[in-house]
Amino acid sequence: MRMRDPLWKRKNCRRSRRLCAFALIFALLAGCGQSAPGTKDSTDQTESVQGTDGAENAGTDSTGTDGAEQVGTDSTGTDGAENAGADSAGTESEKAEAPQKEKGALNSLPSKYWLPNKNAGTVVRVDYETDAYGSTISKYAYVYLPYGYDENKQYDVLYCLHGGGGEIDAYFNTSATPAKTKILFDNMIANGDIDPIIAVSPTYYGGSGSSVDQVTEFSKKELINDLIPAVEGTYSTYAESTDPEGIKASREHRAYSGFSMGALSTWYTFVYCLDYFYYFIPISGDCWVNGTHNAVGGAIMLEKVCAESGYGEDDFFIYAVTGDQDIAYSAMQDQMKAMKTNSPSFRFVTEDNAEGNICFRVQPKARHDYFYMPLYYYNALPTLWRGGPVYDE
Repeated sequence: MRMRDPLWKRKNCRRSRRLCAFALIFALLAGCGQSAPGTKDSTDQTESVQGTDGAENAGTDSTGTDGAEQVGTDSTGTDGAENAGADSAGTESEKAEAPQKEKGALNSLPSKYWLPNKNAGTVVRVDYETDAYGSTISKYAYVYLPYGYDENKQYDVLYCLHGGGGEIDAYFNTSATPAKTKILFDNMIANGDIDPIIAVSPTYYGGSGSSVDQVTEFSKKELINDLIPAVEGTYSTYAESTDPEGIKASREHRAYSGFSMGALSTWYTFVYCLDYFYYFIPISGDCWVNGTHNAVGGAIMLEKVCAESGYGEDDFFIYAVTGDQDIAYSAMQDQMKAMKTNSPSFRFVTEDNAEGNICFRVQPKARHDYFYMPLYYYNALPTLWRGGPVYDE
């Protein structure tokens, strides 16, 4: 496999390049002599592409009808998504040999990763208040704590935001009735695919404006001012303090992700909170400008953020992913093309070049549905703090 270097090695390489650059400059100079949580915004229509995708299923951990063969599991079972993660999933058909991987497809999700692991993490609730939307309101988030959580250890943190019409329990649900993504995290940690992490599932609902307005306010204000202090002030992370300086100092141990409108929030978190996050996973959603799709405008805005932030090309990593039958696919593809032309700070990882700070993965036949979240996270998470490969050889 082509491996991306882990963060510590990339930082050492960056320091070496800077030292070489200083030496060259010195030599040249010498030579010259010089919404309330859990509610739905049913009236907002701006989610047309960022994803309602049959709003009756959004955010409820409902499963798509594509069947396991389209989510990329290593099972050829015909039970369909509705049985994913249930005890009945261990059928003979699921134990069959995996079909040949399609070109460009993500790595298949092991069939056992649909099944609850005996070493399961727990889901707890954290309450907090925010005035990000004009008045003080009470909100809460669900927090996933890994199996064996130890307050004397430090943990990396992943934030996961739902899409429009979705609910706060979309990723984890509860310890007693876990959602598919929670089961995935349990299995990945238990099998050593990733180190134990803390994960957080909040909601951007809270204001009276459109979904885009609420996502903007969430990413600009609530996330840093209220949510992170509530979570990381309670549980053991790398943040020595939860004031802005403490959160900034621990940015290399923090990732943000989201599906659909949550992906828009992921891009906006890059725009507004690059000081506080190092890793980003936008799933099935592009970066809007002034409330609408604008591939070139989004690319220019993202480049401007990099130029003005003081961060270099090795100071962030983005794992963007969607499906080729997803309603957000065209918009994401257009944005990636625009970024390759208008955003020189972003270096794309490809099958021929393992080094870079952004990748765009596309899963064949995948649609706009929470059903694919386990597959996407299974492929994305190992590329973050461990610097695992984005592509197989």
